[in-house]
Amino acid sequence: MPICNTLAMNYHLIEIGSQVAADSHAGVILDGAGWHRCQGLVVPGKITITGTAAL
Repeated sequence: MPICNTLAMNYHLIEIGSQVAADSHAGVILDGAGWHRCQGLVVPGKITITGTAAL
């Protein structure tokens, strides 16, 4: 994607979710980018997100 923002991240999560089998679950590790932490982020039910530890 040519841009990185909340909308782009939501589309990315939808695409990840569409590739996860019905009886499976995906884990996504995110860094501290603003669009990874905003309230507008929509995480599909079969995805769990977590952040990286501070260095």
